[in-house]
Amino acid sequence: DMHAIYALADHTKCLTFMLGDGIIPSNVKAGYLARLMIRRSLRFMDKLGINGSLFTLIDMHMNNLAKDFPHLSKARERIQEIIEIETTKYRELLERGKRVVQRFLTEKKHIDVETLVDLYDTHGIHPDMVKQLAKDMGKDIKIPESFDSLVAERHSGEKEKEEKKTFALPELPSTRLLYYKDTYMKECKARVLWSGIKDGKNVVILDKTVFYPEGGGQLADTGILKVSGKIVKVNHVEKQNNLVLHHVDKQIPEDTEVECEINWERRYALMRHHTGTHLINGACRIVLGDHIWQAGSQLDVNEARFDFSHYKSLSERDVERIESLANDFIEKGVNVEKKVMDRSEAEKLYGFRLYQGGVPEGRNIRVINIPDIDVEACGGTHLNNTREVERIKILKTERIQDGVNRLVFAAGKENVARLEEKEQIIWNYLYKKVEKLFVIKEKKTDQPSRELKEIASLFSVPVNKLEQTIEKFLREISIKNKESADNLTDACQKLFTMWKKTNKEKKKVPENLLKTLKKEGQKIDSITLIVIDQPDKIMSLDAVAVAGALVKGGKTIACISDGQGIIMASSDDIDIDLRPIAREVGKMLGGGGGGKKNMVKCGGSRLDQLQNAIKRAEEIIIQYLKKMQ
Repeated sequence: DMHAIYALADHTKCLTFMLGDGIIPSNVKAGYLARLMIRRSLRFMDKLGINGSLFTLIDMHMNNLAKDFPHLSKARERIQEIIEIETTKYRELLERGKRVVQRFLTEKKHIDVETLVDLYDTHGIHPDMVKQLAKDMGKDIKIPESFDSLVAERHSGEKEKEEKKTFALPELPSTRLLYYKDTYMKECKARVLWSGIKDGKNVVILDKTVFYPEGGGQLADTGILKVSGKIVKVNHVEKQNNLVLHHVDKQIPEDTEVECEINWERRYALMRHHTGTHLINGACRIVLGDHIWQAGSQLDVNEARFDFSHYKSLSERDVERIESLANDFIEKGVNVEKKVMDRSEAEKLYGFRLYQGGVPEGRNIRVINIPDIDVEACGGTHLNNTREVERIKILKTERIQDGVNRLVFAAGKENVARLEEKEQIIWNYLYKKVEKLFVIKEKKTDQPSRELKEIASLFSVPVNKLEQTIEKFLREISIKNKESADNLTDACQKLFTMWKKTNKEKKKVPENLLKTLKKEGQKIDSITLIVIDQPDKIMSLDAVAVAGALVKGGKTIACISDGQGIIMASSDDIDIDLRPIAREVGKMLGGGGGGKKNMVKCGGSRLDQLQNAIKRAEEIIIQYLKKMQ
């Protein structure tokens, strides 16, 4: 098949440049086009009967292009790893997808174009395979010639941005932004050009300001305006076109002279985290590769998050190296250059990596350059020297979507010390709780942060939720004799294993118990309704498992209180939707309810209402069943 041969050669050359230039396969925009090219290439290889790795073909292109495009060879190891990851994903998707197609063809008489696109997009099943499977089942599928374009169109376009609502303002001269003149300026004198109400709040526009408006992931400044000796609080600041709007707690007449004073402690903390984000970005590029591209950031007073493109989750070693390198940048005391440049000149000097945080408007752009570390077009407030960041500590890392990772970190010695103190308190709390069940050999730790991260990962919760999680697990298990554990992590691992075992046992419902519970049922026509209003009647077993076992025989509805909420289940042969009942009963408990049509849970904080709630559930079910007669 000459078409497949030429297409494969063309696709692999295209992939060489796409992956070499840093595009990461994903499910959006250019990332999806890269994934589409990889999957089409793999399909062509299958069609031509070519065994081996797709990377072998890409490597041939890199060797041929090495002289003119030396940067491609430098990315060889990364490209190989990406291709291996994507190939594995595709093969696994294909295997699962075949079963999905067979189910679709069994359930549906006709498969339309939209379904074909969904099958390929979600399960990796090309319409050729759907057509062959359909043929085997005596069905005919028509594939549109524009199929690949239809798939690409679904992912290549950006979501339309919602138009930002603007507030009607009179024509005023642009606000002079003194925070760009000097990011360390804490106060200034200004004059009120306009005073009014926006969304029910007092707003003033000044002729100049030291208050930074929210933007670029950085929170707005807060502070005060001094008006004739009186204090007016500034709660929020925003920018509309070339005007800065200050949200204040009192009205101020126009043409009034005011003294602006920002909350400097807050601003400086935000500056630390903003400059720290640029250091983290630079460290990620060195540790992980030049393909790293900022996908977003959010700066707060106590911590910041940095999102970036990468083709796999970070290892513990990756995180340690990034943190260590960022702190090395701090120790070096590199000056942070802040300058306004002509856009063309900046692009020639630094390239398009300038626009990681987005493309700013205007002919002139503000550039933040930390030499040999990071350079970006950035409108935020920054420190003068990296040494002022003092210290960076990475708190958490997670993969937030396909192709995008997130690092959460804290900056500043006092801030980090405060967080580490909290971590030690959590570690001590966990130790005291867990040592009731285990003899722990290692009674102290030099690295509570690392140990807490490991334990949090084990229980799949954030570190700040560990205390209540451990409490829950301890409530649900019991052991007669203390076991030995090497350290707190080992003890928590054993606790988790015990809990899983206990939970599994709770789901085994003895036949003699089922017989006893069924005796409490009442007949409404041909249907049995079993209401268990006392938790001790299910002998600490899992209420969902008990309810499921009770309705298994058919023509049965079960309603059970487990002391924490109510579980309702119905057999498949009864046409009843339990979800509305769960919502109503959940409200009585000060909460809510939901689940599947024939299996629901409801609960809330008002456990004193459990008896009334289960009676109400019983009444509603009986009323419904009587209507069915």
